[in-house]
Amino acid sequence: MDEKWDIFVEGGKLFMHRSWTGYGIYEVSFVGADGGVRIAEGVVESDESRYRSRSDEFDCVMVELLIRSLLLGEAATELRTRLWPRSR
Repeated sequence: MDEKWDIFVEGGKLFMHRSWTGYGIYEVSFVGADGGVRIAEGVVESDESRYRSRSDEFDCVMVELLIRSLLLGEAATELRTRLWPRSR
């Protein structure tokens, strides 16, 4: 995965922007759950000149991968394998 992302929180939402274009690709909001948080809603850029989504499933896994690998510092190997099965 090309890990060139700017990820930040503003107004209680998590934003994930591509670092070299500045385009916002993902926006995620959370709710409290079982002593932690869970994703309540996610929004994906729909302008194809900015981002061409492969599928809803791909975007869901990508959001989880970005959170786990870049924010939490986990390897998240199983998520990488789900996105790019032939490269592993």
